[in-house]
Amino acid sequence: MVPLPPVAGLGTGDDPSLLAVLISHPHQDHWGLVDQVPESVPVYLGDAATRVLAEAQYFGGSGLGRPVDGHYEHRTPFSLGPFTITPYLVDHSAYDAYAFLVEAGGKRLFYSGDFRAHGHKHVLFEQLVGDPPPDIDLLLMEGTHVRPQRPG
Repeated sequence: MVPLPPVAGLGTGDDPSLLAVLISHPHQDHWGLVDQVPESVPVYLGDAATRVLAEAQYFGGSGLGRPVDGHYEHRTPFSLGPFTITPYLVDHSAYDAYAFLVEAGGKRLFYSGDFRAHGHKHVLFEQLVGDPPPDIDLLLMEGTHVRPQRPG
């Protein structure tokens, strides 16, 4: 079994500063350890992604297998304690994938999630580039398909 990362309360649910787990999309490398997280820790996921994983659980046992406490809507902010989170639907091979703008204490972090610019929803990439969240203090990007520069 792969252990959970050493985040206070993630494995026990006993730290009130852990407000929730946000899952960006329904690829197993993003939700695969959530079965080790106590149900007292809220989990958020896109509504369509929740339905996809519920069907995967029903038909093959490889879905989320736990309740989801909240869902995202594209560019609709919601609050978790002192944080305001704005989900951005992105083009990705997993259906219902999101990036997140996280705001607190006058600071703004943007997490890209997994995204691409060439899929069925490539217009989402164009919208994000054309209308990005302004005044970002920290950018956290995924990089699963980074390739070295090819010679000449």
